[in-house]
Amino acid sequence: MTETDNNEIIGGVPSQNQLEWVKYGQNLIRGSSESLENAAKTLVTLATSLITIYSVALAYFGNANKIFLNPFFFLSVIPFALFFCSIYFFIDVYSPTKHKIESDSPEDIKKVVKMINDDKYKPFRRGKTLFLVAFIITIVSLFFVSSWQSPENTVQFVVKSENVKIFNDMNVGFEDNMTTSPLILINDDGYNYYIRKINSTNEIAFNKNLVNAIIFLN
Repeated sequence: MTETDNNEIIGGVPSQNQLEWVKYGQNLIRGSSESLENAAKTLVTLATSLITIYSVALAYFGNANKIFLNPFFFLSVIPFALFFCSIYFFIDVYSPTKHKIESDSPEDIKKVVKMINDDKYKPFRRGKTLFLVAFIITIVSLFFVSSWQSPENTVQFVVKSENVKIFNDMNVGFEDNMTTSPLILINDDGYNYYIRKINSTNEIAFNKNLVNAIIFLN
């Protein structure tokens, strides 16, 4: 008694165990298409979530607007491209395709089912590969971006006379009535200056409208 590639048992009456295995194999073939679609949808959701988390992490670790000065900036944008490409392939897995099928021909039905499964597995495999590569590069990128420190500038501010008291309250010293002592400029987000005093790690933020000018010392 032998079993053919088409799950046909010849040469005798099949046992109950053999029939169960044949039925199990047929169910696997029928369900493989749905399993691929569910897995693809799950990975699309996961990829979009990782894109959001990665964007927030870059904004935090990338020193905001100074991320473009980061030597690892090119590396940091690669995961976006790979994640979006993987999403494209995952969507292709559960996109409808047209196949001609003879509904009264078991052999034709099996052939088309296998063809559909193959058509779904190819983009799923590509999408999964891109997803894994994107995830690995994401970890590597965040490590390098977070470890890089943007160049710091030593500056002085020319403060408006009516705002001198505000800087005194922040314990910022002055070289004269209007010009502050040298400070370290950490960041400039367009609205606020972020500074720290030399030999200090405490960060101070204030609105740019409080000063008339900024003097770069290096």
